[in-house]
Amino acid sequence: YEAPVEGMLTRLMGIFEDYNLDKIGSVRSCRDYFIDFAQEFDAIYVHYGQSVYAVSKLNAPGIDNISGLSYQEGIGEVDGYTGEDIFYRTDDRPAPHNCYTSYDELQTAMERLEYNPLHYVGFEGHYNFAADGQTVVPTTGTATRIAPGYPVNSPWFEYNADEGVYYRYQYGDAQIDQLTGEQVKYENVIFQVCECENYDENGYLNFNTKSGGDAYYFSQGAYQKCTWSVENPELYSSPARYYDENGNEITLNQGKTWVCIIRAQDAESISIE
Repeated sequence: YEAPVEGMLTRLMGIFEDYNLDKIGSVRSCRDYFIDFAQEFDAIYVHYGQSVYAVSKLNAPGIDNISGLSYQEGIGEVDGYTGEDIFYRTDDRPAPHNCYTSYDELQTAMERLEYNPLHYVGFEGHYNFAADGQTVVPTTGTATRIAPGYPVNSPWFEYNADEGVYYRYQYGDAQIDQLTGEQVKYENVIFQVCECENYDENGYLNFNTKSGGDAYYFSQGAYQKCTWSVENPELYSSPARYYDENGNEITLNQGKTWVCIIRAQDAESISIE
């Protein structure tokens, strides 16, 4: 997931199921709407710090989180702290961009917090994926170069037909995975348009993660204009579902998926070529 924060910089939230890695991160501070997106996957949310608007949600019943900080001035204690040994810092980047964790350390934190590593009973997953051997080609139009319109990092994706993936670019160049040295690439890209307003004069954003709205699904060099909605907005765990113009839930191709969260007032900046 990629979403703007104050100043219209964007932050990323990686969602892992198989994550046996020695280096995961860098781990940064929480914004409240990322908690909502994590809950849609029944995920344990990992963060180092948080905005003031996120603390009450992090401390709410049923929100499993692993925190690098135990206390926030003016707010109080933050649930999810299990000790300084769960995160580590490197010397290859300046703070606060150099905080990392690992599979083993996250397992230790989960044991200390007594979190259940299994999904809750009845969890049905977030996406409707195609069956093995099936390929879905969206039908609205072609999409070989797409951009969400973020103004600071100016990211875009280019479709590689030989590999059937979208390569990611930002700041005028390829975005590279630090661990592999390879450009990041995804089988699916989703642009999800959300209602949004500012919390305060400091620019903290208040995304409505349950309101529904327009969306675009990109795969196989094509796109599907969609709408998204949440069946039960009162539940953190109720996920966004994506529907075509006939009201049918769309099917995604198997593979990695990148979701760009876009403010409704910025939707005109979306580019599809």
